[in-house]
Amino acid sequence: MRITVRDVRSGFEARSGGARQLVQIHGREQRMLYGLKSVEKLLANGGKPLLMLSGCGWNCSGSGQRPVGLMRELALLGYAAIYHSTLERETRLVDNVLVIDRVGLDAAMPVLLKERGSVISTLPTWMPLVRSFISAGWRFVYDMVDDWDEFAAAGDLNKSALQNEREMITSADVVTCSAPRLVCRASALGAKEPRLILNGGPAGPLPVPEDPPADMLTEGVRAVYSGYLFGSWLDWNILNHLRDTPGISTTVVGKYENVQQAPSLRFVNEKPYAEAMRYVACGHVGIIPFRGKLCYSVDPIKAYDYWAGGLWCVSTPDVEPLAGRPYVILARREEFPEAVLAAAEKKDRPTAKFIAANSWKARAKKLAKELC
Repeated sequence: MRITVRDVRSGFEARSGGARQLVQIHGREQRMLYGLKSVEKLLANGGKPLLMLSGCGWNCSGSGQRPVGLMRELALLGYAAIYHSTLERETRLVDNVLVIDRVGLDAAMPVLLKERGSVISTLPTWMPLVRSFISAGWRFVYDMVDDWDEFAAAGDLNKSALQNEREMITSADVVTCSAPRLVCRASALGAKEPRLILNGGPAGPLPVPEDPPADMLTEGVRAVYSGYLFGSWLDWNILNHLRDTPGISTTVVGKYENVQQAPSLRFVNEKPYAEAMRYVACGHVGIIPFRGKLCYSVDPIKAYDYWAGGLWCVSTPDVEPLAGRPYVILARREEFPEAVLAAAEKKDRPTAKFIAANSWKARAKKLAKELC
């Protein structure tokens, strides 16, 4: 039995062997119908269609990743914002953004391709789907968020994921980059005038809870790490140095496996973004213990979260985009504990003006100039 788009829209009618039958739509067909209807409803509200093809799920890292932060703000700017990644398993509306699974997106493709909008991709693997939108007259933006060559070299990405990147860059109406070195990389791969759009964070200072979260370590200087724990770029030796330094207690917010808790080093698992920010707001210093060449092109989102929480950041020098920026101390592994103690003593703190200028809201306004 074949379910056509017309059948999905009606909800009950299916064709089989030339004869019409009334059938109840279940499972995949129900998801197709819901995805299609959701897109139609979103487009009916007005606003330029905007589709984000992301490499991370909406809920990854507590919904704190760059594609999510940008789409939240672009939806507030009036775009009919649709978000998709291979990790989505259902279609739902979140923060004015339609998060759609692949079944729903496939069902809605004929409707979308009749429109004129913008499509943003963050990974070269989306090129086959992007071609359909380019052919339909959509504006295409490739958002280069990392140095994928270095990710592949470090074993954090399969090299096959990069086979379409050069085509993606040369097919794009514009290439945006999240770090200065990525601008150079994009140019070397054929991009014409790539744009630098750094990462961002909250639009204003985080509210400080009356009491820290119950599972947060609070003795001495409170160091906080909030983020991903499974990449080759995380320097676990720095966490061990902090663990062994008197006067510092470190709370790590992020999904973990097989870690050893300690009186001065506690892992509290991944949290929804708003909840994760409670730990940040109750901290004294935000840490970025990264290592390796791929970090040369990383503008860490967590730095913006730490700044919104009123914290100084202590990072390794490998994170080049932080060099020379306010409220940052760069320290090598052996210097890290001393730098954390020094950062906690800083009297000047990130201002509301600084936080707003480095927010996702500010970045989205800059990106909107590249969209149709």
